[in-house]
Amino acid sequence: AEDYREASIFFTQFYGILKAFYKIFFGFILCVIAVGLSATIHMNLLTRREEFGTLRAIGYSKARCYGVIFLELLILAAIGVGIALGFTVGFTMFFGKSGIYVGGGAVTYMLGGESFIPIIMWTDVWFCVGSIVVFALVSTVLPSHKLLSQGLTDLLAKRQGKKPRKHRKSKAVKGKVA
Repeated sequence: AEDYREASIFFTQFYGILKAFYKIFFGFILCVIAVGLSATIHMNLLTRREEFGTLRAIGYSKARCYGVIFLELLILAAIGVGIALGFTVGFTMFFGKSGIYVGGGAVTYMLGGESFIPIIMWTDVWFCVGSIVVFALVSTVLPSHKLLSQGLTDLLAKRQGKKPRKHRKSKAVKGKVA
């Protein structure tokens, strides 16, 4: 019998090609998630404008308010990663012994058999966790900056302007007393 490396170049190189397509697809999915996450955070912060105005009024700095926003998102992301990791480990343990049957035909040639056995690559898991932490950090920057760059009165009045409204000066203030 021939060694699999000598039988076909396809089987030795296909794993690398499949892994590259997986990474491209995964990167695309992460970008879509980041855009959705940023929009969700922006909408959440718009509804909580008065809360951050109050925090700023009692003495919280902009950096501390940003820290509150980031930690809230990081805690939610950690809960989501924990749930996803639990499902992944359960799925892998359930199908790890018998494999997942995919049938015969062209799929057999692509995968090298009629079933495949899922495994957890811990480097991929840590890459996902790191990506989620980076996205949690990056996706809070723009919405938080827009919110926290507003004036205190605008935050409390739920106005979206970056600068406080200019009030008309009375004649007495201008120096013209009637």
